[in-house]
Amino acid sequence: MAELLEFLKNIAKSRSSVLIQGESGTGKELLSRAIHYNSSRSQYRFVAINCAAIPSELIESELFGYEKGAFTGAQKRKEGKFEQAHNGTILLDEIGDLSPAAQAKVLRILEQKEFERVGGNESVKVDVRVIGATNKDLDRLAAENQFRKDLLFRIKVFPIHIPPLRERREDIVDLADYFLKNFAQSMGKPHPEITERARAYLLKQEWPGNVRELENAIERAVIHSPDGRIDVVHLAVPFPAGQEKEAVNADVLLPPEGIDLKKLERNVVRQALTAAGNNQSKAAKLLGLTRGKFRVLLKNLKDEDADEN
Repeated sequence: MAELLEFLKNIAKSRSSVLIQGESGTGKELLSRAIHYNSSRSQYRFVAINCAAIPSELIESELFGYEKGAFTGAQKRKEGKFEQAHNGTILLDEIGDLSPAAQAKVLRILEQKEFERVGGNESVKVDVRVIGATNKDLDRLAAENQFRKDLLFRIKVFPIHIPPLRERREDIVDLADYFLKNFAQSMGKPHPEITERARAYLLKQEWPGNVRELENAIERAVIHSPDGRIDVVHLAVPFPAGQEKEAVNADVLLPPEGIDLKKLERNVVRQALTAAGNNQSKAAKLLGLTRGKFRVLLKNLKDEDADEN
C-alpha cells in the first residue's frame, strides 16, 4: 500500500488520464479523490458518475449536457458532467459500460479537449482530467471489439490495479482505524478504539465486499458501541456476508489456567445487552437464542448473583 501511495503522489502531480482497475468495493473512488485532492486541480470540482447506473440512451446527455429542444422535455440548456468538472477532475466509474457513441465523445475530449452537447452544433472547450475506473478486463474487451482500443490507450496513461482486501491484509487494521475515527467523530462517540480481539477478528475475515464491506462493518460497530470502543460483539452484528456465527468462537481461546465459565457467560450477556441497547430480543438474537431462552438465562444469572450476595 505504501508503494501505491507513493505512486499516487507522482500521478497527482501530472495532468494525465488514469485507469483504475479492481474488484467492486476495493476503493477505486477513494483513490480517485485522493489523486484529485493532491493535484493542482484540487481547488476545482471532483465529479463522479457511475456509467453503469445510467441507461445507454441517457448517458450522453448526462455526460455532455444538452441544448434546449434537443428532445421532448428539454426546456432549457443543461450542462453535463464534463462541463461541471471544467478545470477539475471527472471520474467515469464503470467506464467499461459506456456506449460506443459515448466512448467516441470521451475519446474526442481526451484528444481535442472539446465536445458538442446533445442537440447542439457548437463545440464546447473543456480542460478536465479524466479518471476511468472499472472492475472489468478492458484489455480483453478491447481485443473482443467491445471497447475502443484507441480510448483504452488514451485513458490508460497511468494504469493502477487495486488488489482485493484479502490480498492486502496488512491494510485492514489501518483502514478500520481510519473509518473508526471518522464515524466516532460524526456520531459523538468519545473513545474510538479497537480491542486486540476485535483486530484479530477483522484480520480473519475474507471481506468479499472489500473496503466497502469493512467500512460498513465499522460504521455498524460504532452504532452499536456506547462509547466508540469496538469489540468482537459489536463487529458480529450482523455477521459479514458468507460468515457463520461460529466465526466469533475462533476468537475465544482457552488459556492454560482455564476460565471461569459463569463469569464469561455473564460478561457475554452484558456485552449483548449493551450492544442491543438493553433490548432483550435484540440481545437474544446476537447470541443465537430465542427471547424466551435468553430471559431464562438472564434470570438464572440474576438468581446466582443474588445467591452469591
